[in-house]
Amino acid sequence: MFLSSPYQETRDVEIATITGVGSSALGSAALAWDISLALQKPVLAIVPGYGMADVILQALGGWFGFGLYDYLHAKSLIQNGLANVAPQTASIGRRLSASTPDAKTVHGAPVFRRGSGSSDVLHALLTYREAPFKLLVGHSKGALQIGNAIRSLAPERTDALRVVTLGCPIATNVDGVSYYQYLGLYDALGQLNMWGNLPDRWTPTWHSTNPSLPPAMAAGKYAADAIPGTDQSQNEDL
Repeated sequence: MFLSSPYQETRDVEIATITGVGSSALGSAALAWDISLALQKPVLAIVPGYGMADVILQALGGWFGFGLYDYLHAKSLIQNGLANVAPQTASIGRRLSASTPDAKTVHGAPVFRRGSGSSDVLHALLTYREAPFKLLVGHSKGALQIGNAIRSLAPERTDALRVVTLGCPIATNVDGVSYYQYLGLYDALGQLNMWGNLPDRWTPTWHSTNPSLPPAMAAGKYAADAIPGTDQSQNEDL
């Protein structure tokens, strides 16, 4: 468990990321690596899924109006129902969320308290870590999961916290948090799911953060804008 790591450098990590729909461990690591290179700091990557293995379930919450999906608490309801009728199935891929200190279970299977497993994991880290995170970066659905995770935190755990969203502006309703929100001019998916939340900056990009698929969002550059003392001349839009 990340909270009980024997390594001080692990417990001192200040930055965490969550990727979007269809992202595997490799995709999550790629986003974290991009940001780590830009900031020259270690980054914790929270993996939201199994890539193409669970892309359909992930897409239900990320591609088809995740604002409404989140409002209806659909993923929580699905997981709760599955835990009641098929707890072994409901436990597949949920070992991390089940290991959080305040994890709730039904018949031994974890159920989500904040909309998704990633939100539950991040909320636990933000609540119980001795050294609080200073920066959270979420791409697409990952931004929504960050919003869910920080919504019910104690004020002292969100004081001076910085949140960067890429391709999914979220509500800026948590006291003490500074938001830096980016949305691409060519990002039809992100614009479809804005739900009235406007970005701070429109970028000449589309939805992806993969530099091999231009014009992609420069995740590292945009995250650097949220760190005081970063050379802003290196972080302007191309």
